[in-house]
Amino acid sequence: MHYIGIDLAWTYTNESGICVIADNGEIIYCESKVFSDEMIADIVAEYAHEGAIVGIDAPAGENGQISAMNFFSHNCTVTIPGTCFVIYD
Repeated sequence: MHYIGIDLAWTYTNESGICVIADNGEIIYCESKVFSDEMIADIVAEYAHEGAIVGIDAPAGENGQISAMNFFSHNCTVTIPGTCFVIYD
């Protein structure tokens, strides 16, 4: 089980942050840069294959901003067994 935190940027030109923490508290991935939707989905899939709790901090999605609901409606077409997504708008 991993814990994955995602802080989505307001726009695709700003940096988003992703951090993955193992059960033992070890930080196994931590990066802040401009990610594409596909890159974020790939990182989640890579670290969630054995189950994960994923927390997402995202803007409300107004005025062209990235919305968490919009992101996942386009990028989470595959269900990852044992993974729980929590979205904070």
